[in-house]
Amino acid sequence: MKFLHTIEKLISKYQLFIVEDDSLRDVLLLRNITRIRIASYFIIVLTFIHVVVFFVSGKQNTNDVVGWWTIGIIINHSFLLLIYLFILLYLRRFKEITPSNRRKYNSAVIVAFLSLLFGTTSIALVDQLVTPAINPFIIGSVAVALVVSIPPLQALLALAINLFIFLVISPLIQDNETVVISNNVNAVTAVFLAFFIFYTLWMEFIKRRNQNLVVEIQQQELKKGNELLSIKAAELKASDAQKSKLFSIIAHDLRGPFNALIGSSELLLNEDLALTDEDLHLLKTNVLKTAQSSYFLLENLLSWAQLQQNKMTVNPIPINLTNLIKTTLTESKSIANAKKIQFQFDYKSDLNITGDLFMLQTVFRNLLMNAIKFSHPSGIITVELDKLGKDFISIRFIDNGLGMDESTVNSLFTDNVQKISGTGGETGIGLGLLLVNEFVDLHKGTIHVSSKIGKGTTFEILLPSESNLFAESIEMNPN
Repeated sequence: MKFLHTIEKLISKYQLFIVEDDSLRDVLLLRNITRIRIASYFIIVLTFIHVVVFFVSGKQNTNDVVGWWTIGIIINHSFLLLIYLFILLYLRRFKEITPSNRRKYNSAVIVAFLSLLFGTTSIALVDQLVTPAINPFIIGSVAVALVVSIPPLQALLALAINLFIFLVISPLIQDNETVVISNNVNAVTAVFLAFFIFYTLWMEFIKRRNQNLVVEIQQQELKKGNELLSIKAAELKASDAQKSKLFSIIAHDLRGPFNALIGSSELLLNEDLALTDEDLHLLKTNVLKTAQSSYFLLENLLSWAQLQQNKMTVNPIPINLTNLIKTTLTESKSIANAKKIQFQFDYKSDLNITGDLFMLQTVFRNLLMNAIKFSHPSGIITVELDKLGKDFISIRFIDNGLGMDESTVNSLFTDNVQKISGTGGETGIGLGLLLVNEFVDLHKGTIHVSSKIGKGTTFEILLPSESNLFAESIEMNPN
């Protein structure tokens, strides 16, 4: 372990065999560990056989060349045997690469690489005592290229150092000058072959790694796309369910007023009933109230449909808010009279704003109709118009009706369709408030709701008094 720690320090100090690319480093290390573990079994078996065969031969005699050759072979193969036994036992504990163990396992890979490269060269030099062949040098150079993957330039450096050692020591052992020249040429050829293998396998590894990265990115994008598609499908399903519920309730709410209109009309046309003037006035008032309610509902439904299709656009013009609110109160008077509800409009002066007339009219009418719906008979609905500083205009619709709890207030401007009845049995699903929220938002305004059960509700709208957003549109449409 101290030996590996020393190797680790050298690697860190001189940046030996370091791959800077973080995404590549761990993949490369895992690949090398896997290959070295497999190669270790073959190397251990081969070196063990060599040690046993040469030891059993009994030629360990220091008095002749063959004896020294035998001893050298036994020592070198024993060295490789022990090194790879240690490496195999060390790597057997490997499970995964972590920041804490990365350098240690990288050190084991480098020890395996260098020991095989220099060990086989040492065997080839010992062989020069009895044979001109350099097979161990060639086999070792090619083997490390096949087993361990490192950047080509780093591999070339290691191969060059190994070749230099062989070229320097070989003539000291081999007496035949012709053999030395031949071995040197073969050694250089082996180095070029090993480098070619290193380079080819490295480029193939990089290419495959890049392809895998592309596939991983595509898979991640596909996964995100599928998740987004699932979310959209769920939202669409929920939206369809809400719309189905919405249309079911609207169909019921429209059927009731039209039945009332038909019934009242039949009574008015029936000359046999001899209706009094009071009865006639009551029927006519009921027809007007029902027709107005139905008209307002249809207006809301059409506006909502346009919003769903993104066909609703803002057509800004200068608007006198004071007159617009007065007009809205007048139009809703007959419906309020049915419950004997009084209107009160408080304002200090006429206030003007730039906005869409239809949208603002729809906002005020819906808030007023909502207040009428939940006000008690003989109640009072107050509308307050005021300017807040230089930037905003406040419009408040205040009633003293049923009021709401906090959870109901929080769900007012959501798509959660709920049928709620008013104090006079009026029906509704909150479609008007959805339009209010959308139209106020299109005017860059905000809406605030405060309410207490049994005390009433206040809807406050804050609209920008000057809108640069609409200035260009007004210049283009001066009429």
